Amino acid sequence: MDFIRHVLLFMIDLNKVTTYLDDAKTEVARYLEEAQIEDEYLDLLNWWKVNSSRFKIISQVARDIYNIPISTVPSESAFSTRGRELDSFRSSLTPQTVEALICAQNWIHSKPLDDMTEEIDGGEEIDEGLI
Repeated sequence: MDFIRHVLLFMIDLNKVTTYLDDAKTEVARYLEEAQIEDEYLDLLNWWKVNSSRFKIISQVARDIYNIPISTVPSESAFSTRGRELDSFRSSLTPQTVEALICAQNWIHSKPLDDMTEEIDGGEEIDEGLI
């Protein structure tokens, strides 16, 4: 008795899946038969909201797709290494390479030697006053 019950429940579930797939095929066919809207200012989110009752399955797919956040990267960030050297999820750089990148970046962005000499001289004067 239990076996027959399980088989019947499985068949009911299988029928639901088949019906769902048939509904989806019919819905896609109806969607594709509609005339295309030629409007460059068409609000897609609003269109799917209004037509969600007509296209229940496809509107859910559209909602999932349009919920994906858009990611834009400024060109400066695309070619910059600042803030990404130590991120293990984004980079597979060896520790030696990371150290070399950080040292090179510090060297490139360092102050001219004259400015550093003035700061050292100023620091020595402060030290002499404290001693």
